[in-house]
Amino acid sequence: MAPSHTLPALHHALSRLSVTKPRIISSPPTQPRRASVALILRIRPHVDDEEYLSQHQRRSRSRRSSIASSSSRSGAAGKTSTQRTLSSFFSLPWVQRGVPEILYIKRATRATDKWSAHVAFPGGRRDETDEDALYTAMRETWEEVGLDLADRDFLKIGQLDDREITSSLGKRLLMVLSPFVFLQTTPFSHHPELQPTEVASAHWVSLAHLYTPKPRWGTVSIDIATRLAPKSSGIRFLLKGLLGKMDFRCVLLPNDPWAIADEDDDTASGDSDGPQGVERARRKREVRTEAVKSVKDGSDLQLWGLTLGMTIDLLAHMSTFPSAPSKSSSAQPVSLQSILHTTPSQLPSLFRKVAVRMRDELHLNPPPMADAKAPSLTSVYPRFSNTDVNFWIWVFGARYRYIVRSWASSLGGPSERTYNWSGLALGAFYTAVRRALIVAIALRALGALGMATLAVWLGRRRVIRARRGLPGLGLDEVLRA
Repeated sequence: MAPSHTLPALHHALSRLSVTKPRIISSPPTQPRRASVALILRIRPHVDDEEYLSQHQRRSRSRRSSIASSSSRSGAAGKTSTQRTLSSFFSLPWVQRGVPEILYIKRATRATDKWSAHVAFPGGRRDETDEDALYTAMRETWEEVGLDLADRDFLKIGQLDDREITSSLGKRLLMVLSPFVFLQTTPFSHHPELQPTEVASAHWVSLAHLYTPKPRWGTVSIDIATRLAPKSSGIRFLLKGLLGKMDFRCVLLPNDPWAIADEDDDTASGDSDGPQGVERARRKREVRTEAVKSVKDGSDLQLWGLTLGMTIDLLAHMSTFPSAPSKSSSAQPVSLQSILHTTPSQLPSLFRKVAVRMRDELHLNPPPMADAKAPSLTSVYPRFSNTDVNFWIWVFGARYRYIVRSWASSLGGPSERTYNWSGLALGAFYTAVRRALIVAIALRALGALGMATLAVWLGRRRVIRARRGLPGLGLDEVLRA
């Protein structure tokens, strides 16, 4: 898909999302914790339109308000009014010339925070006093970045499917996450007020870095031992030697912050609250120093894991926009008949097809469809630094690969909403991972036992031959026997 189609694709995705019922995951009695996040989109005006819009912002706000009001009156249901509002909004001249962007935050660095320094969406855990999941997303967004999503400048579009946050390779449920999508309907954003203890910086990122052209890929390495045995240092050391690391694919984004966390003047000195105020001021200065340092270093933002997964859920709605087919690196079927009838001049093309097929089957990097319209659905799943573990994941991952292919082919079709594809794929993948790790550990244990047995046997043989006055180990005698 050409970059000029990004805006129509986004309009299509938001209209589709506004009438699509999300899959809601009920929290089990043993783990009632829930959280919500907000995916906030805006259209950044073209530089040629900024001066005009800044001079006529009040008129633009009035027009946008009247559009929303008329849409509300004309549509009996909220879904219909949202679609009408979107059609009016995307027909505005400055919108049609603008650049669609999505808001990410970089979380503050904290030793006690599992998602410390990660790229994320504004959001957090649900409080007992919250009315519902939507209220949680709006409250957390206000607290973390100072944006009031209940304001008339924001339009609530809909909700993506709930996601399960798990640990211990998918075996233990931590909480259920509900992502909500909002659209900023004004050309200029409000001044953010970041919460320094939670957010280091905020970033508006163009969808062009995610959707078209090809995303820039990187790798985030995670020590698997800390996930399997976080409390036992001895077991962690053993698992690290046996299993190595997990490598997650990440999309590299430009580190051009919209806002950086700053200390508040009232608490900067810490005089008002005594020692607590001094500690807060120190913490805020550390957060800002770290944020400024990351910007000056020019290090890219790394979008991976759960946040990348929710981003792909949004892009999947954009991918259903009808357009000219784009080139994809997905594997094409390679049949035995085509191999037998291959001429010498067709061998290079056949080898390329086989290589692509093997890459998709073995889940190698870069992930399948990395040069297509959007990152692949499999981009959120890790690989391991030890090749044999990846091989056993492939051996046990037939069901996972089948689900992923069915998921990709269902987009835009009647079966798309039939199953919780994300949950099924995640469960099948980590089931294959657990089995692969068991086999890898067992084979390593057998190998170590075999080496120890061989060493003991060779030692005994050497001692026995020495007592008899014979030199060496006499392995040639063993081989001849």
